[in-house]
Amino acid sequence: HKRKINDGQVPNPSLSDDHEAIIDKELWKKVRKVYDARSNKKLLGYKQKIYPFTGMIECGVCGSKYVHKFNYSGTPYKYEFWNCHNSIKNGVAACGTTGIKDKVLKEKFVEAYNEFVLNKYEGIKEEEIQSELNKLYKEEKEIIQLQTNNWISENDANDNLKRIRLNEAILSTKLNELRNFHVTNKDFDKIIEFDETKLHKFIKKVTISRWMVAFEFYNGVVIKRSFSNGTHGMIQDWTKKNRSKKYE
Repeated sequence: HKRKINDGQVPNPSLSDDHEAIIDKELWKKVRKVYDARSNKKLLGYKQKIYPFTGMIECGVCGSKYVHKFNYSGTPYKYEFWNCHNSIKNGVAACGTTGIKDKVLKEKFVEAYNEFVLNKYEGIKEEEIQSELNKLYKEEKEIIQLQTNNWISENDANDNLKRIRLNEAILSTKLNELRNFHVTNKDFDKIIEFDETKLHKFIKKVTISRWMVAFEFYNGVVIKRSFSNGTHGMIQDWTKKNRSKKYE
């Protein structure tokens, strides 16, 4: 029962994904990114505006994040817009997805949310996820037992354990998200205009592909809506002017 310091006499063990994390890796990465940005001397004093959908939208074509921007800034036709960062940076050759007006995105959220409330979609249940997790835990113990008895090779055991533990991590994350999805009957009320509180309380992720937006709720339900950005104000105004000239 005496503590001894290891000065290299024996290898130090290194464990990865050995226990359930307090926060998931995705959240940790986001926090780390914010921390690094605040530590960057070049960015000190710079405040980045956070919009309701910031960090929530993923491109369904290339997987990049959507970013907020203003089109026609400094003109009467200015409007807010969301587009794939990869498409903005590298062009349509890199990603041919479609952007979406902020106004249209909010309208589609209201539609999807009201459909969710009206139908009271339950989605996947905690019991179902826990049942799948229990099967994986059992399979993991069996693999370890087989390896201990030398009935399977170490490589086969490691391959199987890697697969099992990856699925365990995915299901554990889903289970934690579902358990944190605290909504009551009072939350299930229809809305007639965009509500940021509802967005963050119900929506896990938004995916946009070509003229299609999908809202993924925390309980696993996905509601899709097709959309159109219509014509921007500059084109509409130009058309009106030409029509008036034609009949003068």
